Amino acid sequence: QAFDDAYKLAALMHTTAFPDMKVTTEDIIAEGDKVAIRWTVTGTHQAELMGIPASGRQITWTGMTIYRFADGKIVENWWAYDAMGMIQQLTAPLPVPEDLVVDQITSPSLEGNPLGDPATRNMVIYLPPGYETSGKPYPVVYLLPGLGATERWWACGEFSPAFSLMGIAVQSLPEAGFANMIDGLIADGKMQPMIIVMPDMSTAYGGSFCVNSALNGNHEDYIVNDIIPYIDANYRTLPNRNNRGIAGHRMGGYAA
Repeated sequence: QAFDDAYKLAALMHTTAFPDMKVTTEDIIAEGDKVAIRWTVTGTHQAELMGIPASGRQITWTGMTIYRFADGKIVENWWAYDAMGMIQQLTAPLPVPEDLVVDQITSPSLEGNPLGDPATRNMVIYLPPGYETSGKPYPVVYLLPGLGATERWWACGEFSPAFSLMGIAVQSLPEAGFANMIDGLIADGKMQPMIIVMPDMSTAYGGSFCVNSALNGNHEDYIVNDIIPYIDANYRTLPNRNNRGIAGHRMGGYAA
């Protein structure tokens, strides 16, 4: 009975996390009173699983079940699946689309923070069409993510590990991709060509709200004194307040 209860609980946990779960039978092998089934599962991660929050990722994993029959009934079963492979798919960093730039900065403002969060941070950067050939400078918008998110949130929907503590719904992303969406707005004349910088504001507790903190480090200084001068020095910007904007969503909206 204890095994049956555990089996049902595991099945419920996975069907809740992957409501569109599809199981495909790959092989069935019978010998004596036992039948072995090798199977493949695909599904979209839409609810918390083993402490990992819903990611919206489509993943695939494999497994095997062995049944023992007696008098035409299943009297025992053993099953195993590639749990490590499933977890790796759910937690591996999402790839940033090739039409966006990934850069890195080491922030003096974050160095030595008591929380132990890294001072070296990635940022994702959108460059407008023609940036490589035009030779002209562009205005910059600093686009800040929501609580529990990383610099990859706008690009591919990635959240930090601390997101599992937040219980925030995963945001949907534009189907065409972030860069294609902005390219389209520029092409339609709905916004001017600009550079968009998406920094990492995450902390071990989910997010910094872009405030200076004795525990998390000085995240306002990180944006103002570290990131902005770095972008102005390494990209063709119009380095003045009249050509610099800031925007964000949720935590990023507060920070902006």
